[in-house]
Amino acid sequence: MSQNDTSMMIDYSTTFPRPATNYVKMISVIVCNILGGLCLLLNLFVIFALIRNRRRVLRNVFYVLVLHCSIVDLIRGVCLIAWGMPHLVINHTSTMRDRLLALKV
Repeated sequence: MSQNDTSMMIDYSTTFPRPATNYVKMISVIVCNILGGLCLLLNLFVIFALIRNRRRVLRNVFYVLVLHCSIVDLIRGVCLIAWGMPHLVINHTSTMRDRLLALKV
């Protein structure tokens, strides 16, 4: 390799300077993760209670609608957590290689 080729290579193992922390974004991501976790717990409880008493409860259309809404809300809670995790992982890594790995995952 010539001198120009080696000077153009990037060393990803060095520490990457962190930009200024956006605290509003960090708080909103943490709140989304907390609400997503609460959503999972509450909806899993509702689904478990409805399925446990399915012979008596699922004859009524109202409870079928509640079951459907809790399944949809469960998916929304998973999406809230999935949206917030990359932001938390990327902001807590110090090297460029770790950030690229977090983006790949």
